Amino acid sequence: MSIISNNYQAPIYKVNDLLNMKIFYRKPNLYNKTLELTKAYIRENDSNIPNETIYFQLSNILLKNIDEEKSMLLFESNDKELFEFFKSLDKCNITTLYNKRETWFEDEEDNDVLEFEDIVESYKKIYRNWDDESQTFIFKSFYNSNEVPIFNSFRTRLEFENLNENDDLCVIFEYIGIRFDEDDFFPLFLIKQIKLTEQRTLNFDDYQFNESDFDEEENDEDEENEQEQEQEETKEE
Repeated sequence: MSIISNNYQAPIYKVNDLLNMKIFYRKPNLYNKTLELTKAYIRENDSNIPNETIYFQLSNILLKNIDEEKSMLLFESNDKELFEFFKSLDKCNITTLYNKRETWFEDEEDNDVLEFEDIVESYKKIYRNWDDESQTFIFKSFYNSNEVPIFNSFRTRLEFENLNENDDLCVIFEYIGIRFDEDDFFPLFLIKQIKLTEQRTLNFDDYQFNESDFDEEENDEDEENEQEQEQEETKEE
C-alpha cells in the first residue's frame, strides 16, 4: 500500500519495517529565529535516495479520547512492537539531539551547551508505560483540522463527528520529525487517514427473515408427507 504525493508513490510501512530502519534528520528550520522542527527521513536498503515521508499503518487501536482544542487523539494499543518502536525512536532522537547540540542549538547570546541530562529532561514522550495487567499502552497523536479523511469499513466517507471514544480504528500516521516547543522536544506524529471499523447491523424495522430457511423446512415437510403416504400405500397392498 502507498500514498501518491507530488508524483512520488510513498510506501506505507508496518511497524516491524520501521524497527529495522535508521531514521535521519534534516537541520532544524527556524520560525521567528526560534527552532521549530527537524524533519525526519529514511533510506531504504542503503539507498542514496532518501525517502522524505514516513507513513505507517496501525490496525485495531482504540480511540480513548478526542481533544479538539489541541487537535489531538489519544489511543490505546496492545501492539508490543509499536511500544518498542516508540522506545527505540526516543533513544535515537535523544542521541541525535545530543550529537547535534552544538550546531542545532547555536546561540550567539548564550554560549552554554546543552548537557545530555538537559536533553533527557526536556524530551517528552508521546506514550505511557506498558501496562502489564491490561497488556496495553496509551499514546497520542495530532491531526490537522478538516484534513483527515475518515471512512468506515465499507469505504463510505464519514464526518469527524462520527468518531467516538472506544471506537476500533485503523489509522495511517506520518512521522514528521522532532518538534521544538519552547524548551521541550517531542516526536511529532500526524494522523493522515482513519478507518472506523464498524459491524454491519440489521434494521429490524424491516423484514429480515431468511426465506430460504422456510423453503427448506417446507421441502422437508413435503418429503416427510410423501414418505408417510408411501408407507400407508404399502401397508394397504
